[in-house]
Amino acid sequence: MLDANVIADKVILGLPVNTPYGEFKPFSIEEYMKRVSSISILSYGKKKLLAELGKAYQLANKEVTDEKVHEMLKELYELPLFYLLKEYFSEYLQHYIIILRFTLFYKFDEQNETDEEKNLTEVRDFLFGLTDEEFDEIRKILMTLNNQTEKIAFLNPKIQRGQDKKELYFTGNTDDSPNLSTMITTCVTYSGIDFSVISKWNAFQLQHAFQRIAYLINYETTRLFATVVTDVDIENWTKNIDLQYEEKNTDKQFNEFKKQLSGIRNSK
Repeated sequence: MLDANVIADKVILGLPVNTPYGEFKPFSIEEYMKRVSSISILSYGKKKLLAELGKAYQLANKEVTDEKVHEMLKELYELPLFYLLKEYFSEYLQHYIIILRFTLFYKFDEQNETDEEKNLTEVRDFLFGLTDEEFDEIRKILMTLNNQTEKIAFLNPKIQRGQDKKELYFTGNTDDSPNLSTMITTCVTYSGIDFSVISKWNAFQLQHAFQRIAYLINYETTRLFATVVTDVDIENWTKNIDLQYEEKNTDKQFNEFKKQLSGIRNSK
């Protein structure tokens, strides 16, 4: 299995990613925009899929208890992800086909109907010819290639409801989440490069450049806090970008931020 760091290094430099399955290429920014809904499916691991299945089951069977659903999901969790997708979430596999068409089987003419049909057949045959272990490897490659991390989820319906509330609290209706225009203009404004330069980037490069700028701004902000409050941890702007780490530590970061603000108020 190709190391995720090796894949990330190649993508950030715009180099081809050679694997035992063939040469993968990252999405351009335009391609990413067109297929963002498909890309988001990559982050749905076994727990997230089963948590959604549990919700649907309880919605259809009002009398069923959390304990019963939890036991059912624990049994299903023993099955491979690829099997679960084929048996319960076959529509999700269409998104894998879409992504593979443009990252692995991309050498085809979209304007040629015969060529496109042949390409679709080739991708389907490849996908459904994979073993469970091979599918897991392909998914990990695609997740790294597209800067995706697995969603946090729980098999226990009660705990999952708490997770849903947490996500709603931090993301709301996602109006505050940076969109593509925000990411591009931030990179242009902060670095001084031209828009035409960014148009040649792949989506992975844009996401990482934007995140690095966010780290820098956070570093400068914490330094400012440190001038009026002694108990402030100054952020390290050179730390490696790890989206999974960022997601898991949202609560901690939020609490630290509140603590810093409180310290400033008390110092006045």
